Amino acid sequence: MDLKDSTKLRHLGIVLLDNLAFFSTITLLYGVFILLFSIAAYTTIRRGFTSRATQAMFLLIVINFLLNTIYWADWMSVVAILIRTALVKDVGMSLDEKFALTNLAMNKPTLVIVFAAYFQPILTDIAVVWRAWVLFPEKQWVMVGPLFALLATVAIIVTNLVVTMLDVTGSLNAGKGSLVSKLDVSIIALSMATNLLATLLITYKLWDHRKFIGNLGLQKRRSPVQNILIVLVESGVIYCGLQLASLLLSLLPVAQDSASDYASQVCHAFYTQLSAMYPALIVVIVNQHRSIVDTYSFSTTVRNNIAGGHANDVEDRPATAGHLAFASPPSDSKTESL
Repeated sequence: MDLKDSTKLRHLGIVLLDNLAFFSTITLLYGVFILLFSIAAYTTIRRGFTSRATQAMFLLIVINFLLNTIYWADWMSVVAILIRTALVKDVGMSLDEKFALTNLAMNKPTLVIVFAAYFQPILTDIAVVWRAWVLFPEKQWVMVGPLFALLATVAIIVTNLVVTMLDVTGSLNAGKGSLVSKLDVSIIALSMATNLLATLLITYKLWDHRKFIGNLGLQKRRSPVQNILIVLVESGVIYCGLQLASLLLSLLPVAQDSASDYASQVCHAFYTQLSAMYPALIVVIVNQHRSIVDTYSFSTTVRNNIAGGHANDVEDRPATAGHLAFASPPSDSKTESL
């Protein structure tokens, strides 16, 4: 075997390892998503579709689950095509012919993966803007920032899809410096901006609500609205952190076949799946009426009430299902072609 063939085989091995690292991670998290979706759907149906918000959130988690199922199934088919076409079929063909045949066979399922990966953030970005919108019925001018970020995200996603479909040779989608990669980074940044601005607006609404409750002399009692807003703010902050980490990984140079390369693939896979399951996760958390503050006993209100023998002052009424689904930025880890 000459040096040229050895180099091509090395490239094939790197592509296989990258795709297997990504696919293994999304497979593990897809199993978690199945359980999470089942719990969210069951609790929502049990509570009943009492409001349009509940109906909209239920529809959103169903669509996200179906899209993620298509996304996972197509990834499985892509990995199978890559192994079977490049390594198993047509032993007598040259490596160049095998690579060309593999890229051709992977073209259609890869397009489905791209559509599934980009359609979910559009839905969740719309949901986050809508949920922030209804909190400010008399001051909807404050939604200018989130709406602008949403529209910019949609425009870049559409541009990216068009570029991907027209890029038959794959030259625009090769490496972190490619046009598609730069568009992916822009999508993550704008989607994070949408989420951040919406979270800030919800944080303001939480502060305003706490101030209102305090003026009524009810600061010892946490209302269901306050519980829900705390959950949404906590989730938004955590998700913004995850988006920032993904953005930094997309910008940092990563050498092929290195530990950082595979760690980046795993991180992006985790990020993609968590983005898809985020609406269902919010439904489950809100239905359980839990927050990080309550779970880890950081709430001085709860501790003081319990210490003073007034544990019953903390309201334990169930929250309404169907609340904010934060922005779900797209994965910029696309199927690697040969």
